[in-house]
Amino acid sequence: MAAAIRAFIAIALPTSIKDLLADAQQQLRACKVNAKWVRPANMHLTLKFLGAIDPNAVELVADAAARSVRRSTPFELKVGGAGVFPNLKRPRVLWAGLQGHLPQLNRLQRALQNELAALGFAPEKKAFKAHLTLARFKGAINAGYLKKGLDALQNLVSDPFTVNRLILFQSDLKPTGAVYRELAVVDLPSS
Repeated sequence: MAAAIRAFIAIALPTSIKDLLADAQQQLRACKVNAKWVRPANMHLTLKFLGAIDPNAVELVADAAARSVRRSTPFELKVGGAGVFPNLKRPRVLWAGLQGHLPQLNRLQRALQNELAALGFAPEKKAFKAHLTLARFKGAINAGYLKKGLDALQNLVSDPFTVNRLILFQSDLKPTGAVYRELAVVDLPSS
């Protein structure tokens, strides 16, 4: 039996969005925000983290993703604003927000989650909140520096980008950071 692979389903971001987010990270670094920064090349919009899956299940997961997009069509999102989870007093994740056709994104995410639940993947316990992770925090954070950095990003807005596919990624954790590999691509119907 093949070793399990770590996998997730996400929306890939165009280079222009990754560049904008890299610039935002630099602004935060200038505000002396100490964090573990996500490499811009790895930035994406996660719709469902699957965890460790059997490599033989890749086709089943891809088929479930294909069923989930049947009632969707391409739509636009854009980056807008920034914040932290869970809150400024105990931040763990620094994120950039999303704007645009969020109801369509939420319907797509729910459809995906429902299709995957039929395969035995447990639904998320928390409500889906669309975001792009910029950094993760461990330990104490200087709240003043973080607040200054977030204030600097409140006007962060991108041009719209089109969401027209889902990607099933394999994630290999390395000492230098995660390495992602596309396992399957599912296009949203054009109309």
